[in-house]
Amino acid sequence: MKRNKYDSVSLSVFVRMLFELGCNQSCQESEMEMGDRDRTSIPLPEPKFGGRIGKAYQESQSEWSALPTPPAGVPNVVGILLDDVGFGQTSTCGGPIPTPVLAALASQGLRHTRFHTTAIWALPGHPLLQAEINCPDTGADGVLVAEGGSAGGFVWYRKDGKLLDEYNFFDEERCMVTSTDNIPVGKSTLQMDGIYEGKEGDVAKGGTNVLCANGNKIAEGKMDKPISGRFGIDTFGFGEDSGSPLSKDYRPPFKFAGDMVNVDIEWK
Repeated sequence: MKRNKYDSVSLSVFVRMLFELGCNQSCQESEMEMGDRDRTSIPLPEPKFGGRIGKAYQESQSEWSALPTPPAGVPNVVGILLDDVGFGQTSTCGGPIPTPVLAALASQGLRHTRFHTTAIWALPGHPLLQAEINCPDTGADGVLVAEGGSAGGFVWYRKDGKLLDEYNFFDEERCMVTSTDNIPVGKSTLQMDGIYEGKEGDVAKGGTNVLCANGNKIAEGKMDKPISGRFGIDTFGFGEDSGSPLSKDYRPPFKFAGDMVNVDIEWK
């Protein structure tokens, strides 16, 4: 297996950060053991590359820096990185996947129950989207805000004069809220106000979406099945759906035909 120099450097930096997090005054006293590296900031600076980079590999010379040795007496720090694991997937956080060892570790540590994520409705909070648009007299359809893709996410768009908000739950179920009235031509201020129904510490309990135009409520609907965690690797689009299609109601990018003056996203 070929080793990538940049991968090894990243690992070296990560390991040095863990060592540094566990260091105390003894680190200062063991400066000679670590050479002339400055240990006063995290992460430790990467060592100078001692090899040679030529125009071709025949003219290049590799050089691998040794991992630092921790001073004696510092505690062990273990870092666990899990990619694409949602907050509500493990039993430790109320999910369906049994993780008894992780739960035992969590019971002895600090548990954070409120944080922000890219997936609206996944956590306690109150998302508010507001867009200032300008529709010509001939009308203007298209996507205003889109996050996620065909595998999951939400999209806020205008079609046939109506304002629609669609939530895609893993392409298995879709929640749709459609305005009763057409969006007026000219300048308008549109809002999508998401009211979360869970309590502090609850995950992915869903809620109610309220759509407004110029301060008047034009639609309301339930979002029963939210995705806990994130929507995947698709893009966050303004004025178009720039990734895989969130909705089957249009063909991407479905660019908004009017003017997008301003978009605000607030988490209350």
